[in-house]
Amino acid sequence: MDALLSEVTYSHLLELFDGNGGSSACGDVMMPVGACRGEGPRVLFVGQAIGGGPEAPMRSAEEAHARFEGYANLIGSARPFWRFIRKTLEGALHRRTGKAASLGQLAEHYGWTNLALIGSPLPSSNPDGELLERQVSACRDALREAVETMRPTSIVLLSNEYASQIRSAITGSPEQGRRRVDPLVRSLDVIDGVVDIPIYWTKHPGWLNRNGLFEPVSARLAQEL
Repeated sequence: MDALLSEVTYSHLLELFDGNGGSSACGDVMMPVGACRGEGPRVLFVGQAIGGGPEAPMRSAEEAHARFEGYANLIGSARPFWRFIRKTLEGALHRRTGKAASLGQLAEHYGWTNLALIGSPLPSSNPDGELLERQVSACRDALREAVETMRPTSIVLLSNEYASQIRSAITGSPEQGRRRVDPLVRSLDVIDGVVDIPIYWTKHPGWLNRNGLFEPVSARLAQEL
């Protein structure tokens, strides 16, 4: 997988990390990764954020690329986030080719990033408050850069309420009418200017799993990609 941000962009995120208290107050600084070449569907999956303190503070884009490319290998795990990506891609590729895809083949068809790239120091927690407000503009620009670098055929936002929270931090006002009941909807509100790529917005896979919607939403999405 390729790094989806330049060294300059990642260095700016590291400066924000240091300015927010470093490893004592922040989690990992994510490097988005993805498949930038190849035929067939290439889907950029956008999660929420990484919780928990960093393994060790990263000081370069190269180091971050290696770490997060390794995390992306979790696509074979049973965790709801990664299982959703795997099941959705398997369904989409099987619909096109009639054949089952290996994990190695799946890696040629997806990318991974998060809405917030500087994580919370708390396990299973998303950054909010001042930590979110200080990074949200940079993360919005980084999301655009990741899309421009990968040029995916589709984008899937695996978050609903947190995407609204990100947007609220940008505009400075509460979201109105953004809490969707339908667990799979299209939206162009979060990524301004990306109008030529289908964007799908669904609940987080953990929520889908708890509410019995994991399989039907994954299957429906696989038909769209």
